[in-house]
Amino acid sequence: MTADLLKKVSPLIFNSFLKIYFGNKQRNVDDKIIAELQQHNNRLDLNKRLIAEQSARLLNTTNTLTEVNNEFRNVDDSLSDKLINLEVQIAENNKVVSAVQDNYESLVIRSELVNQQVVKMVNQQNGVNDNTAASVEKLKKSLITLVSQRADKVVDDLRVEFNAQYEKAKIEQQSITTMAVESLRKEIKSLVYSELGYENIPGAGLFHIPNDAKPWSDAKRYCESKLGFLVELVNRELEVKVKNYVNTKYGISTFWLGARDHHTEGVFRWESSNQLLAYTNWGRGEPNNHANREDCTEFSSGIWNDLDCNESRRFICQSP
Repeated sequence: MTADLLKKVSPLIFNSFLKIYFGNKQRNVDDKIIAELQQHNNRLDLNKRLIAEQSARLLNTTNTLTEVNNEFRNVDDSLSDKLINLEVQIAENNKVVSAVQDNYESLVIRSELVNQQVVKMVNQQNGVNDNTAASVEKLKKSLITLVSQRADKVVDDLRVEFNAQYEKAKIEQQSITTMAVESLRKEIKSLVYSELGYENIPGAGLFHIPNDAKPWSDAKRYCESKLGFLVELVNRELEVKVKNYVNTKYGISTFWLGARDHHTEGVFRWESSNQLLAYTNWGRGEPNNHANREDCTEFSSGIWNDLDCNESRRFICQSP
């Protein structure tokens, strides 16, 4: 039973093995063929791309050659036109040359006739000949001298005019440069001081008006920290503009001025410049150095007053 079964089963197993073996082998062959076909297709694609690129380059070359050919045609047409114009000009020039030659020949003939007449006159006036030649030579030298002098004068006049124009241009350029630099300086100054809290009082300048009151020295240091100085009312016009502005906008009628007499009693100077006061607006009886301790100056209700520097007052910083 077992032997018979093996006889029947063994061929089946063997046949299955053969199918599997040859089937795998065939599959490997098929895979190899497919891979080769794929490589062939890849090569074909690459060749197609190369052919396409070459075609594009050939097309570009053809277009370039066409453009060059058109340019050559344009150049050829232009050269033809120029050649025609040149031939016309040559013909016209030939006419001019012929006319000049005719005029020259006529001039030579006339000159010869005049020369003959002169020789004849000289032969007839032998006694006057030497004097005439001397007079002609003298006149010739005089004319040369006169022409030379006039030429020198023209050159000198031109030189003077050039120097004047040059100096004028140089001055104008310097003026323009100075104005540009000054304008730029003002713009930068306005920007910087605006960032520091200064505001423009029309017709007066840039000023900073703090909200608190300080003794004179503290107010001075504060203004210096803001790149300024205690306000200096150097003339009546400035005083009126600053007074009206701070009184109208901030309600301030009393504030420190940047003047004191701490070095010499009664001799007040502006602190920032150390200049004597050219303009003052002291109240009646002021400055009086009350109690021998009033060395600083305040503006109060439209007039000036000397005051103890340790007092606290509102103050105004002025930009340089």
